[in-house]
Amino acid sequence: MATVAAGPVFRLLGAKDIGEKENYRTAKMPPFNTDLLDGELAWRQHDGGHEDRSNMKHFIAWASKLLKHTPPAATATKQPRCRCTSKARTGDVKFRTRPLLKELRANLVDVDNSHGQQMSGGTTVNLKAELPSYGINSRGPGVRWFGGKATPDALDYLDLVEPSGPKKPGEVMPDGVAENQGRPLLFFVNASRLAHLPDEQREQLKNLRRTLGCRGDRAYLAVVRPGTLEVTPVSLADRTPDWRIYRRGSNEALTFFSRLALGRCEELEEGEDSEFTFKQMFSLVDHVATRLEELKLKPADVLSLVGRVLFFRFLRDRAIISEDDRRKIAPRAGSLVACFDNAENATATCQWLDKTFNGDFL
Repeated sequence: MATVAAGPVFRLLGAKDIGEKENYRTAKMPPFNTDLLDGELAWRQHDGGHEDRSNMKHFIAWASKLLKHTPPAATATKQPRCRCTSKARTGDVKFRTRPLLKELRANLVDVDNSHGQQMSGGTTVNLKAELPSYGINSRGPGVRWFGGKATPDALDYLDLVEPSGPKKPGEVMPDGVAENQGRPLLFFVNASRLAHLPDEQREQLKNLRRTLGCRGDRAYLAVVRPGTLEVTPVSLADRTPDWRIYRRGSNEALTFFSRLALGRCEELEEGEDSEFTFKQMFSLVDHVATRLEELKLKPADVLSLVGRVLFFRFLRDRAIISEDDRRKIAPRAGSLVACFDNAENATATCQWLDKTFNGDFL
């Protein structure tokens, strides 16, 4: 409504609007993901709930055009070549000198950046060579790689390319994602980067599934091993996942990704609804608000307290505050997570929020 109402002013000043001439009270809103980005006044509404990352790349392209800004071209880093074979590039793979040439050649693969890595026992997984066996064009525009620094076209995945905060021990992130119609469908991780012990590996994958589940995408996670692809839906659930194994060379493997994109992988467990994460968040907030109301708090106080907790969580997740700040926020809290655990900690935290930010606003 605001965009349509602003149109006459833009036209009066000689600027281009979105082209809608109807009254803002009766104008029909375009479908989701419609680009009206040709003028100084622009509009786009993405699907998938209330978040900003889905529109960010479109906004940057629109702003760059208005500002006549040309993003710098990405420079390819030349990889050193191994003298043993014309096709082998060392990249991040470390080769150990072996007495037999046969053993050495068995461990050399064509790698690109971090997409080929060596496992224990000399077995190597080269993602760009393995993924086509499952119908994924690993060198096409529909596959995004997460190795290295974030680039403008990776804005949708900043939380995975350059996660905020210190890295947790044993934490692993996906190596990339295969998209379908511009949306993430299959995140994949190189088995070479997982822990060697089975229990540790299960814990890594459990945490990775939850990390991906928190994004709110209806997507899947694949572990790429030599000759196999193990797939399961991303999820916030704590239950043990049902991993479906696809073996390289089988018809089921060759048609896997196309069937997944079409929603015809009947043998694969169905992923969660894309709104699942938002529903979970709403359920938690509603539960907490109900508990506070049962304590005879006024509705305004309930709303204020819940808002403060969410705002505090935002500060922590974005690394605006860290554990070093805990003592000046709530001296008796054992960690930032405990800043609202009891009345004393909650009071101290709220006083710090009032002092540091606009208390009336909070």
